[in-house]
Amino acid sequence: MKKIVCILVFITGFTTIGQELESSTKKGNSQREKLTVEQRVELQTKRLTLDLDLTTKQQTELKKVLVSQAQKREKKQNELKEKRAENKSLSADEKFELQNEMLDNQIAFKAEMKKILTPEQFTKWESKMAQNKEKMKSRPKNQKRENQFRK
Repeated sequence: MKKIVCILVFITGFTTIGQELESSTKKGNSQREKLTVEQRVELQTKRLTLDLDLTTKQQTELKKVLVSQAQKREKKQNELKEKRAENKSLSADEKFELQNEMLDNQIAFKAEMKKILTPEQFTKWESKMAQNKEKMKSRPKNQKRENQFRK
């Protein structure tokens, strides 16, 4: 009888410890601090500088474009979060407008990048963007959902 009680105590102890560890790691991911717009732009600029071998002039121009793009994106995300908080779903027209605006922003960004980069750098940048897009498509769907809940 004592052996059964000891075994049950150990089993319940291990399961509660496992649950606590699991919940604490999930909390840690959701509560981590986000980088500011300037910090994200700085990191993105440095990554592109390493990948494309940018000049200092190109870096400053790129930072301006990336900051404006990031601010637009954050503003739009905040608007969508407010709508979600009010439990308002987007209508088909609103979804169309949102996607249309996003594509217009992508076209404008690509045009700005074409102005800033040399033709060789631009082709290298485009291929890098295509690779990233493929990686995102090939990611498992459940991983995408997990990342959305962490935000």
